Amino acid sequence: MERARMTAGADDGFGDLLRRARRAAGHSQEELAERAGISARAISDLERGVNRVPRRDTLELIADALDLPKDERRRWERARRTMATQGGQADVRQPDDASTSGVPVPLTALVGREREIAEIRGLLFEGGVRLLTLTGPGGVGKTRLAVEVAQHAQAEDPKGVSFVSLGAVRNSDRVLAEIGRALRVREQAGTPIIDRLISHLASMRLLLVLDNVEQVIEAAGSFAVLLERCPALKLLVTSRTPLRIRGEQQYAVAPLAVPDGRRPPNVSTLADYPAVDLFVLRATQANSSFALTDENAATVAEICMRLDGLPLAIELAAARITALSPRMLLERLERPLALLAGGPRDLPDRQRTMRAAIQWSNDLLEPEEQRLFRRLSVFVGGWTLEAAEAVCETGVDTLDALVSLVEHGLVQHVEQLDGTTRYRMLEPIREFGLEQSRAAGEIGEAQQQLARFIARLIESGEPPRYWSPISDAWLQRCAIEHANIRTALDWRLEHEPVGALRLASSLYWFWRMHGYLIEGTRWLEEALHLNDGAPAPDRAKAIASLADLACWQSQFDR
Repeated sequence: MERARMTAGADDGFGDLLRRARRAAGHSQEELAERAGISARAISDLERGVNRVPRRDTLELIADALDLPKDERRRWERARRTMATQGGQADVRQPDDASTSGVPVPLTALVGREREIAEIRGLLFEGGVRLLTLTGPGGVGKTRLAVEVAQHAQAEDPKGVSFVSLGAVRNSDRVLAEIGRALRVREQAGTPIIDRLISHLASMRLLLVLDNVEQVIEAAGSFAVLLERCPALKLLVTSRTPLRIRGEQQYAVAPLAVPDGRRPPNVSTLADYPAVDLFVLRATQANSSFALTDENAATVAEICMRLDGLPLAIELAAARITALSPRMLLERLERPLALLAGGPRDLPDRQRTMRAAIQWSNDLLEPEEQRLFRRLSVFVGGWTLEAAEAVCETGVDTLDALVSLVEHGLVQHVEQLDGTTRYRMLEPIREFGLEQSRAAGEIGEAQQQLARFIARLIESGEPPRYWSPISDAWLQRCAIEHANIRTALDWRLEHEPVGALRLASSLYWFWRMHGYLIEGTRWLEEALHLNDGAPAPDRAKAIASLADLACWQSQFDR
């Protein structure tokens, strides 16, 4: 029987007993650690014998998590005492080279990254990649993912991993010295530090994790030299921008998957979405009485969608559950940056608020790239390169600057089914851009340019009024740009009422064919209300459109 096999060998070391019991229960090290309320590193160290004797309270936590019966608990306690008597000193971790690796021990479980961990490990240890750079926007979880991969690698080879955080380093010339400090390679007068590192690493099989490289990116050339001269060295790098050196494999870390909003959410349907899992886990940690229910499921789903699945944003929002209900939290996400603050005190400043995380990336941009970022924030739902060039005249090559924003994680690019590319910002990042645009006094001009671009796009492709074939491409373009169309209509109603009337009339076929009858009616009514003195042809066209939409809603009296 499985439980009998699990307890066989009472004189085995504690690590053997723990490993058999965990596997019999069907838990990974991470799952058992979460159930027991201790770190996965602690479980790994016990199973590998790095820590040969657990503390009594640790043993009890693990036994409770595995639901061990009393006789097996007594067997485990005997094994613990035997190991202590044979030379393993209880409550003291046995030192070894792995203890100097610097790999952090996370205090919280990683949620929803199983696929990414497997892919990264596959690239590094099976695919022959020696330089892998994890890229993505601030708050997407690059560091946390790198730590998890490092822990997995360390569990298999305790002496084969070293972790170096460069977040506090501002001078690229100090990067190699910081790596040397972590590897206990001292600087020596008359000998360049890179030569000392090469001598140390030349015959060593090592995974070197370099965290937060973006602000010292000029040091990347030295990484290439290390890789060329040290054939058994592998680098796992986290950076908001790629290193752009030969041999680099980029891995874009995406936000967590969110509900698609197309089916009514409930507790069971939300179970498949890591963003919701993360929110519920962190909300429960902040407020033990919180629970995901069918009553609040739709609200929680909307919160995760509003935050675009960005892990840092979700964690900061979930922490507010101590004072706000999910509904109140969602209402305050109309301005998310004001809410997404107050992160844990043990995190770096740039990770304690969403604004600081984005500011960190913005500060790395050239001035003209910052200007493009501010102007692009007026787009809602994404844009094309053509739209960016029309709306964002910055005096530099728009494509080059846009590529830089993508590399810094402030803009995402999405390949469409027809082979074209659209760009978008995650919502917290877009709000930061709008704040910066307002502060720079640029937002009005950018909104005007967006409204005029949308008007040209829609009115130039408007189909003939009656009984003529409607262009599928035109309808599809309207659907893709729907969020930007709404933004353009809002701006024109306030600043160019006649232009709003013409744009609303041009959208009649789109509203009719896509079923936006109520929305189209509202826009046309509001535009007509503001345009009593508009040219007769413009008013006539709008009234005819409004009348036809009324007929389609069976409002024949109107």
